[in-house]
Amino acid sequence: MRALPDTLFTDRQEFVRVLGEAVREAGLKLSSPVKKAILSAPFEGDESAAIYRDKDGNPEPDPEPRDTESVPLPEGDDPARADGVPESVRAFFNREVRLHVCYRS
Repeated sequence: MRALPDTLFTDRQEFVRVLGEAVREAGLKLSSPVKKAILSAPFEGDESAAIYRDKDGNPEPDPEPRDTESVPLPEGDDPARADGVPESVRAFFNREVRLHVCYRS
């Protein structure tokens, strides 16, 4: 790791390329788990950075903004509309989630 330049990388593919060169120059070979651990290490997000794409060219999602919510379900009957969403879930979403959702175009 000391052989890597003291550079801010905003393109993950460029970092992978530079890391690969440094590993080869050091005469080493990274196992898949080690490489995955390096690439999974906490990196600072940068909105101006290039989008990282998988081997098929699809953008990889940023795992940081993911969130889950436990929805308390009522006891007894919980009728659902035609779309299959129970009224209790719809009420919880409107009360606790809708105000905090940020829509991006």
